[in-house]
Amino acid sequence: MTDQNGSDAAALGHLRVLDLGGPTPQFATRLLGDLGADVIKIEPPGGDPLRNQAPFAGGQADSERSIPFISDNHNKRSVVLDLETEDGRDSLRRLAATADVIVECFDRTYLDDLGIGYEALSAANPRLVFASVSPYGRSGPRRDYVGTELTVQAMTGVMYIHGDSEARPCIVPVEQLYRVAGFHTVVGVMAAVRARHLTGRGQQVDISLQDVGLWQLMTVLGEYSFSQYIRRRAGSAPSNPGVSIFESRDGGYVQTSTYMDRHYTRLADWLGSDDVTPENMLSPVWRRENIDLIDAVMVDHIAQIDREDFVDEGQRRGIPSTAIHRVSEFVNHPHPNSRDWFEDADHPVIGSYRTAGAPFRMSRTPWRVQTPAPSVGQHTDEVLSEIRPPVPAGAAMNGASGHQGAARIKPLDGIRVVDFTQAVAGPVATGFLAFLGADVIKVETDAHPMARRPDAPAFAELNRGKRSVTINAQNTEGLEVVKRLVAESDVVIDNWRAGVMDRMGLGYEELVKVKADIISVQMPGLGLTGPSHHFTTYGQMIFGFCGLGYIWGHADAPMTTRPKLGYTDYVAGSATVGAILTALEHRAQTGEGQFIEVAQLEGLASTLGTLYMDYTINGVDAVANGNNSERFAPHDVYPCVGHDAWCAIVCRDDDDWRRLVKAMDSPAWAQDSKWDTLVGRVAGKEELDRRIGEWTATLNPQQVFDRLQRNGVPAGMDQGPDKLVWDPHLRERGAVVTVAPPAPWNVGPPLTHPALTARLSETPGQSDVLAPTSGQHNKDIYRNVLRLTDDEISKLTESGALV
Repeated sequence: MTDQNGSDAAALGHLRVLDLGGPTPQFATRLLGDLGADVIKIEPPGGDPLRNQAPFAGGQADSERSIPFISDNHNKRSVVLDLETEDGRDSLRRLAATADVIVECFDRTYLDDLGIGYEALSAANPRLVFASVSPYGRSGPRRDYVGTELTVQAMTGVMYIHGDSEARPCIVPVEQLYRVAGFHTVVGVMAAVRARHLTGRGQQVDISLQDVGLWQLMTVLGEYSFSQYIRRRAGSAPSNPGVSIFESRDGGYVQTSTYMDRHYTRLADWLGSDDVTPENMLSPVWRRENIDLIDAVMVDHIAQIDREDFVDEGQRRGIPSTAIHRVSEFVNHPHPNSRDWFEDADHPVIGSYRTAGAPFRMSRTPWRVQTPAPSVGQHTDEVLSEIRPPVPAGAAMNGASGHQGAARIKPLDGIRVVDFTQAVAGPVATGFLAFLGADVIKVETDAHPMARRPDAPAFAELNRGKRSVTINAQNTEGLEVVKRLVAESDVVIDNWRAGVMDRMGLGYEELVKVKADIISVQMPGLGLTGPSHHFTTYGQMIFGFCGLGYIWGHADAPMTTRPKLGYTDYVAGSATVGAILTALEHRAQTGEGQFIEVAQLEGLASTLGTLYMDYTINGVDAVANGNNSERFAPHDVYPCVGHDAWCAIVCRDDDDWRRLVKAMDSPAWAQDSKWDTLVGRVAGKEELDRRIGEWTATLNPQQVFDRLQRNGVPAGMDQGPDKLVWDPHLRERGAVVTVAPPAPWNVGPPLTHPALTARLSETPGQSDVLAPTSGQHNKDIYRNVLRLTDDEISKLTESGALV
């Protein structure tokens, strides 16, 4: 059912995408190419500068051996155009006239100034979807500020809440923000393509890296606005009772995540401590007041057990637990290998290699690597010779009329989703669909009362814009009611453990009997197959499993200080939305539905291809490297005036360095010629960081940020949730929204949440609709969707089918 080689169909084979280069679009456009789109990479003479990014295969610095470039650019064709010349611009115009999508990351006005921006190109091709990815977006007071992976990560809060509390904030490694933004870019592009079916027109898609990073902290903002609690880096302390990292007897590390009462009582039984009893652990108040005691008992207990033995026994007892793996351990682990997840490919220069596999598995339109990353300009003549006439302006597809008012619609108008998701990853995905206009119906019972805790805002945050209906699917008649709902829907989604939906009678094979073109989505933590598929997992455990948790931190930081909060949930959620939109596009073209499996492990691991390639090609088993960089210097986080106050500073090149020196009022030490080159600055990193830190320590983060940005130097502030909630740029852009607290606990302050990250110019979504109360929409759904009569409703209620 999830065989990646079981079909020749390509979901996006009818789309042409132009990738105009740069670090932020390339993962997004590669994903589109992996799904069949004809992706044409536009490179400047001499090639994309990213071809010179280390590490290199075999350690040989060569533009055709860059592992990051090879990882992010397979399934593309390369065309060399000099956009600074009229001939180059004319060729781009002709290509754009035949394209469906353009993705770019230039400075905001660069393409407009050259006469090849969105307005100019869409005038010739009104169906064009034009996606722009930038540090802070195309609107708001910071729209022209410069940024890098490090400086924008600081501005999102991700470095503020994750990591070692005794050290400076640490970047999420492997350019995670760029890659997660790739998933969000795919969502924005495919939502705009979907809207084009309704309007006959393309539009502009605005992706801000800061907005994407904010999405990764979704529940943290709601937590602050609800209780004014400021979550900070936990260090070695647990983030919640029983949620922490422990060293095992053999020197390995394990991660546990206990959240449910049953987890706590099972853990207490295993610990066998007189101080931590099952009775005590049933009290949330006792757990919070004794969090350090629980942690100490767990430390002593786990220190007596080898890593794999602890994980196996913990999972057998129903206690969420996994090992923290090195990259080498994950690459050689039986679980991903039994699922044939890693992709073996060939490259004309470096030969055979192994890289990350698919972020999701689609039964009819599988992801695949068909061609290696191209050489510079390899396809220039081929592509320019095949330019085809553009589609007539305004032509809507599949019989849709082009007269609908775009401002009155949303991309997923007319799409209905049956939502069985719980916890975080699933609701993140269905929330995104609701923001884009889908009618998301959350099927609820009273079996999971913890999901609607009145003392936490997570449910309100994650379920905005949805409708709620109460149906007992474990009741025979209730199951038939659910199937009637499926018959009136387009997508069914859950994130239960493997096998749950099948046991309920709602597996894909049963659903297609009800509706032949249904799109069924399952989001198990580690997948539906494989030796570890039965594991109970949470997001923070998954990034430890795939190797990211091992390297996320400073080199000298204890392993127990690695992040302990959910991160994978948000990555997997955005990947899932991209998969669903792709499946909807395939259905619009063919009438076919399909089954989608999103193993949350694979969604995140798909962003780590460079790590796995560096190991399989060069034998490099990655370790934590903090904020260090061989590409940029300075590249770090520096102390400022105030408690736990930090700023991030990056110089991308020697021009940035000269601008930084000017912003610091040209101190005498900076005049030394050893700082004039990247080589010199990298070699003298320790002294350079000390000198810069002495300057930043005299200013607060806002002063450093303002001064450096005015001088064109990438800089950021390490912002916490209290700052982000009121960030003027985010407020003006509408990147955060404030809504009233939902019933039944509609008391207290309004809640602030991140808004939709993919900002569509003509068919914007909506993020500020309250989450529903349980069963709030029963009457409407029973009567108008399921078309039940009053007599049927009465009988089904008496039987326990409707609750």
